[in-house]
Amino acid sequence: MEIGKVTEFYPAAGFGYLRNGKKREYCFYSADIQDEKHALCVGDEVEFNLYVGHGVRAVNVRKREAEGKTNTSQ
Repeated sequence: MEIGKVTEFYPAAGFGYLRNGKKREYCFYSADIQDEKHALCVGDEVEFNLYVGHGVRAVNVRKREAEGKTNTSQ
């Protein structure tokens, strides 16, 4: 599992880019976003896996929960 930040996101076009801590940039598709509850925005910290096929892209992209944050909703 990798951690990175969304650098560009084009929901109408169905794709975006994110960058990991090693400053590598990866493309992702809207179909690869696993978190349907929260919309992704530029600057969001995300967790993702890498898929290697005809290139490398991010898959299973999901918004990362802030550390120390607790869910108080009942």
